[in-house]
Amino acid sequence: MTHHPPAAPRAEEASPNRRRVLVLAIVISTVLHLVLAGGAVLALSVSDALPAPPAAQQRPATATATATATSGELDLAPLYVTLNEALAAQDREAFMSHVTGTAVEPLTLWWDNMDALGWTTAVISPADDVEDVRADADGGEIVVVLGADMGYAQTMVGEERPVAGGPLLTFGSIYVAEVDVTPAGPVISGWVPGREARPWDEGPLVVAAGDGIVAAGLPGEEDLVAEIARVGAPVSAWARDDYAVRHGHEAPLDGFVVFATSDDESFVQWLNGAADETFTWASRGFTLAGYLPGRGAPELAPEFATSALPTGAHVVLGPFATADDVLDLVLVHEFTHVLQFIDTPPRTASPSRLTIDGWARAQEIAYLSGGAEVGELTSSPWAAYLAECAGGVAPTIPTDDALFDDDAGCLHSIAATIFHFAEISGIDPVELAAVSLDDGVTPFGAAQRLGTPLSGEAWSAWFAETYL
Repeated sequence: MTHHPPAAPRAEEASPNRRRVLVLAIVISTVLHLVLAGGAVLALSVSDALPAPPAAQQRPATATATATATSGELDLAPLYVTLNEALAAQDREAFMSHVTGTAVEPLTLWWDNMDALGWTTAVISPADDVEDVRADADGGEIVVVLGADMGYAQTMVGEERPVAGGPLLTFGSIYVAEVDVTPAGPVISGWVPGREARPWDEGPLVVAAGDGIVAAGLPGEEDLVAEIARVGAPVSAWARDDYAVRHGHEAPLDGFVVFATSDDESFVQWLNGAADETFTWASRGFTLAGYLPGRGAPELAPEFATSALPTGAHVVLGPFATADDVLDLVLVHEFTHVLQFIDTPPRTASPSRLTIDGWARAQEIAYLSGGAEVGELTSSPWAAYLAECAGGVAPTIPTDDALFDDDAGCLHSIAATIFHFAEISGIDPVELAAVSLDDGVTPFGAAQRLGTPLSGEAWSAWFAETYL
């Protein structure tokens, strides 16, 4: 489908210059997959060599609430209902009246940070899982999902959406809660992250808001947060306007939430829960999918979507996000992933990197070029850059391993041209990316399913004719 996305908000630069185009060699994005409740997806923007993905991690066993207690089990349904009523009303006092002991401090911090981000609703539920661990009549540990809409609500609509319930996606995290039994009923007496400590779990957040963006960081990083909000506001507008043009309807959110830090340890901990680990490459950021309420949540309000499939997304930026004057491109890339994960959360732990990063790179090019037609790119610095990337040789289809290798920037840009080729071949690149993610196939496999087969050989020949 031919379209004219809105021009990139860069008045001083109507078309990409060579320096900005070559920056695409730096802003690489790769996807790591952690096996968490069926595969939470982390899409990372990096700028150097990439290590192997981290080892798969199992989601903790869950506590399943039941409507009636059976055989010595503790009936937690009334507690969930009461806590959710308090969350819906944003009634901190009512919520905290069921919290004691060591749970008071972390849950007070959670409320403080949600208030700072501008949340409007939240939900707590049992975590969905095949394992069944229940607190007994004396209490015990349970595993829950607590999530909020944060600064901007995200929604999922459509007849074939892979969630149950309503359209509202609450960005949830997994926590382990200690439950004590009191004469008045069960209370939460302990609270720790079930895996990674998210930014809102680590300490008080400092927040800066712009039009269509909420940026947050840790104390002392007010300048960084303000810069991200400033740069991110026009990028947010571009991403949402471009989405509306391409899809024919408004974006599923009114803005993006971005967490940022210049501290290596905090960034690594937000990613994988291990602050003492280090990256062997200069990481810029990642897009993080969240958990939805468990499907067994008692008396859940009808507007909440429920699923064991992680979906919805927010952006986390690291120390190198603001380097090299590419913050806007990093945000374009990550905002593309956010929209991907809302519309089409990958159903597999290993979605095609060719799709995820090829499409995000194509969006960077659209932003840089001011919405130029594919044919108009052939005489631009972008064309010269692609010719250099290919080394004068018609390319082959990049493999996922190659897209995760050293110096993969050129391959990500070459992958973007697959979507350009699809577009001039009469295939809507948005639909191509969606089918690829939904069905767990490459863009070429998705084209086959859409009824307009594309071959790698035809794409390679077109690339050579166009750019070499």
